[in-house]
Amino acid sequence: MVTAQDVERGTYRKSLGRRASHELRISALRLDNFSGLQVGDLHAPLA
Repeated sequence: MVTAQDVERGTYRKSLGRRASHELRISALRLDNFSGLQVGDLHAPLA
């Protein structure tokens, strides 16, 4: 599985191409944001 760290290091950039790498990075960021929102929702009642 490709992780956001792999994309940032450019590990898959050469094989996928610039456009695919960019789209993969956007997807990874969206996934990170979604996870962050879920964690925030879980902690919100405790605040």
